[in-house]
Amino acid sequence: MLLRFFAPLLLLTGCRFPDPSLTVHTDYISRENLASYYVNTPDPRLNNPSVGQRLVISWALSKADLKREDLHLEMTLRFRNREEHFEKIPICKRVGTYVYTLMDEDYFAKRGILTYNIDLMAGECLLTRWQHQIWTELIQIEHTPSTLQDEELNKDFDID
Repeated sequence: MLLRFFAPLLLLTGCRFPDPSLTVHTDYISRENLASYYVNTPDPRLNNPSVGQRLVISWALSKADLKREDLHLEMTLRFRNREEHFEKIPICKRVGTYVYTLMDEDYFAKRGILTYNIDLMAGECLLTRWQHQIWTELIQIEHTPSTLQDEELNKDFDID
């Protein structure tokens, strides 16, 4: 008796479209990423391996979300050398992955990825957001004569 009552309710809740899903993670790239490292086969890349970091962004959308106009990711990265990189990535598939790699000379110059913010957007509408644990909006301070004097003092003490 109870099964007849609850079965239709379960079916109705199972058909609901989920919110857009967005997952992001970073990992480091080194010689340990090569299969030849583990199986001990000859590989010239073992002597001079690529070194870097990558950001892997994956999404899963409902069919309704995929019909929205101007569906895209807005990726903001901050590197350890205090540079910032912004990229707009169009989305045309319901499920997908985008990989941003920072390799070799670029990796050493930027000293790696410090933090990031990824927004899944439909035009100007924010669908979902993924932020690194230490992400925060930057506070912009205009240079005034007093801050210029402070900068000159900081040069003497080599403060970062």
